Amino acid sequence: MGLIYAVTSAFLLLIVLWALGMKQFDATLISVGLMVLATAIWKVLSYFPGRGSDSSGPDA
Repeated sequence: MGLIYAVTSAFLLLIVLWALGMKQFDATLISVGLMVLATAIWKVLSYFPGRGSDSSGPDA
């Protein structure tokens, strides 16, 4: 669910920055950077104990 929030906020940030006069390419790079960062954090968190889809462990 957090990934959906990150994508939504990145899209809103793109619109706001573009409306404030920033060039669209720069605003897009910032928004894409936010989405890449959120995806990387989401992937890294899945490796922590008890956070993956298979919580039984490798010895099950």
